[in-house]
Amino acid sequence: MEMCQGPALWAYNDAVFTDEDLQNINKLAGGTKKEDTNKVGRFGLGFNSVYNLTDVPSLITRNFFIMFDPHTTHIPNLIKCNSQPGIKLNLEKNPRVLRMYKDQFHVYNGIFGCDLNKQASFNSTLFRFPLRRADAAKTSEISLKVYDQEQMEKLVNALEKQSLSLLLFTQHVKRVEVFQLRPESQNVRDVDLLLTFTIEEGIDNKMNPASSGFNSFDECRQHLKRGTAYMKISSAFENDIPPLLHSPELVSYTVKTTCNKDKQNEGKDEYDEQMWVISSCISDGEARTLALKGEGKRSGLLPCGGVAVKLQAKGDLKYTLAETKGELFCFLPLNIQNNMPVHINGCFAVDSHRRSIRQHVDSDVEKPIEVRWNEVLMNDVISRAYVHLLEILLQNDTLQEKGVVYSLWPVATTKETLY
Repeated sequence: MEMCQGPALWAYNDAVFTDEDLQNINKLAGGTKKEDTNKVGRFGLGFNSVYNLTDVPSLITRNFFIMFDPHTTHIPNLIKCNSQPGIKLNLEKNPRVLRMYKDQFHVYNGIFGCDLNKQASFNSTLFRFPLRRADAAKTSEISLKVYDQEQMEKLVNALEKQSLSLLLFTQHVKRVEVFQLRPESQNVRDVDLLLTFTIEEGIDNKMNPASSGFNSFDECRQHLKRGTAYMKISSAFENDIPPLLHSPELVSYTVKTTCNKDKQNEGKDEYDEQMWVISSCISDGEARTLALKGEGKRSGLLPCGGVAVKLQAKGDLKYTLAETKGELFCFLPLNIQNNMPVHINGCFAVDSHRRSIRQHVDSDVEKPIEVRWNEVLMNDVISRAYVHLLEILLQNDTLQEKGVVYSLWPVATTKETLY
C-alpha cells in the first residue's frame, strides 16, 4: 500500500451514495445503470474512467469505505474473491478496522471535513485516486501512463478550456471548484483554489420584462428531472401509458456560465463568463413510444434533449448571437462536432468510451435499437427543441437584431452528416 500513500486526486460531493449507487459502482462499465434514467454514468464509462490515472481508487460515503484493487496485489489478504477485486467495509459495524489500519485511513482525515478519528462515517462522498507513479506503471496491467505534477496541470488546463460549457446540460451540478495542496505543505487544509466554474440564472426576467417568454433557470433544471420521474412511472405500465402531466413539453431559459482562474504566480484572478439560451424538450411522441416499449424500456431510454446557443452582450440588456461551434453532449460534452451552429444535448446511445454515437453500418442485418434510438431522438426531440429555440428568439425582445436568428437555421449538405 506504500504506492498509494503519495500524491492523489480527491473528488468531493456533498451528497451521499444511495444503496443502489453502492451496488452499481461495483459493476463494470456502469452496466447496472442502464435502466436508471437519472444517472449520467449510464451513458458511458462512468466510474471506470478513473483508471486512466490510478490503479487503486477508493471512496468514503456514509458509513462505508470502498476500495478497488483490480490487480489484487495491494490488499490481497482482504479480497475474498479475485473475480470481485475490492473491499466494502461498514465502518460503524467494524470500527476496529480504523485502528488496525490507522495509517491507511489517516490520509482521509482533514480532507473536506472528513475526520474518521471522531466519527466512523462521513455525511458526504469523498473519492481518493492515488496517482499512478512511475514504479507502479512498470507493472500495471491497466495503464502504463504515469500521472505526475505535469500531467495533472494538463488535466486542469483541459478542464478550464471546457469550463464555460461543461455544466450547460447537467441536472444537479451548479458549481465545481478545483484545489491544490500547497507545495511542501504537510497540512491538508493548506490549499489554494485554482479554478471555479459555475452555472446560474441568466437574463433576469424581472429586470427585463421583454424576456418573460423564458422560463426560470431553477424551473427548467427540474424539467429533465420531472421527465425521468415520468419515465420511471410509465415504465410500470404495459399498455395504457399515462399522458405527460405536470411538465411542459418544451421550455426555454437563459443561463450564465462563469470561470474564475486564480493565477497564484501573478497575484490576480482571470475571470470569464458567457450567456446562453437553452431550449429543452421532453417528447410525448415517437421517442416516448420507443422508449417505453420492448427493447427501449429494457435499455432505459429517455426521450429528452435540448439545444443551446451562446449570446453576446450589446449593452442595455440587449444581446446578439455569438458564434457557437456546435458539439454533441450526453449531459456532458462528448467532444464530437455536430456541424450545427448550436450545442446539441440528448440521451444518445454512445459507444462505451463516449467518443462516438452509435450509427448504422453496412454489416448490420437490421438497425440495432441504439441506432434507431439516435435517429428518433434527433427527428422527434432535438428537432422540436431546435424549432422552439428559433421561435423563442424571434418572439423575444432580448436580441438587438432579429435577422441574426436566421444564421441558426440548419443547412444540410450531401457531404456532411450531423456527427
